[in-house]
Amino acid sequence: MLISEKKKLHTKFWKGELERPMLGVFLPYSGPNYPAIDIDLPAKKIMEKNRRWIEFFNNTPDERMPCVWINYGPIFLGALAGAKMEWDNDTSWSHSLAGSVDELTPPLFDKNNGLWQDYIAKFIKIKNGHFPDAIIGLTDFIGPFDILAALAGNEVLCMDLMLKPEKIGGLAEKCTDLWLACYNEHFELLPQKDGTTDVFGLFCPGRGARWSEDFTALIGPDLYRDFVLSHDARLAANLDTSYIHIHSAGIKSLEHILQIPQLSGVEISNDPNGPCLEEILNWAQEACRHKKSVMLSNWKKRLEKKDVRLILSQIDPSRTIVTLEAKDMKEAVLWRDMFQSKKDGLASKKGILPS
Repeated sequence: MLISEKKKLHTKFWKGELERPMLGVFLPYSGPNYPAIDIDLPAKKIMEKNRRWIEFFNNTPDERMPCVWINYGPIFLGALAGAKMEWDNDTSWSHSLAGSVDELTPPLFDKNNGLWQDYIAKFIKIKNGHFPDAIIGLTDFIGPFDILAALAGNEVLCMDLMLKPEKIGGLAEKCTDLWLACYNEHFELLPQKDGTTDVFGLFCPGRGARWSEDFTALIGPDLYRDFVLSHDARLAANLDTSYIHIHSAGIKSLEHILQIPQLSGVEISNDPNGPCLEEILNWAQEACRHKKSVMLSNWKKRLEKKDVRLILSQIDPSRTIVTLEAKDMKEAVLWRDMFQSKKDGLASKKGILPS
């Protein structure tokens, strides 16, 4: 499928006009063993890694957007805010020695930050490379409270939600300012302005973005409503297309997330030891009733054929994408056939699927 065709397909997803649900597939990759994190890699190696991955990706049944991007790990925005970042070949993380949020300096986005300058230098080289079969994408954006959690540490932040709510409100506002400033700088550097994508692979028309709110897994829906909601709403109000990633442990916060009027959709991660698939599907249905598009992700959570049938019988096919693990290309083709079957597609709308 051409990039232009995928853009049209993804635009239908956001508008709720799909004729069937979209499919994403996680397949074992047998290419060269590059580090996942690009901080220590020169631009030439990052470009080579992306070329190899895109070639592999475009030969799978995956209907997500092929994305060329630079991976500084999930804590990148936290590091730009002032968090101490460490990393290995697979991911990045932060360390906080703060005993209280009172010890934190309000974050401010600085274009002259050495880490940002290093990232931008690599990004410009990647942008000027030749990738006709992919889109140059955004880096991994975490939400304002994930930035604040990187600065304070999860334990301190959880405690001070109760002890210092006004201080946390002010810091979260500054984290939201930083997010928007960083996004604006990044968006202006993109070679295309008709939309964005990132490692999650959804094309977001216009000024689009996905951000993670992993911290919601540690708090209940009431705390999300009182502390986090207004900041997520502010991000959505500044974008044309937007969606929030949450882990299934924080799924009950969707009660409030789905009330954000400008938010385009949600991505729900089906995590090991998390809520059952049926509960996730109930929330997916609720999201669709609120006219929010839904990405149901099953990364490192292998599903059986009966589970896939259940998903296809319950979801709104007009505004849903499902990502599935596949042990090999044969199984990936099976998932594709289940999603593309006209008979299955019609049955899914009725809530009935063949055996």
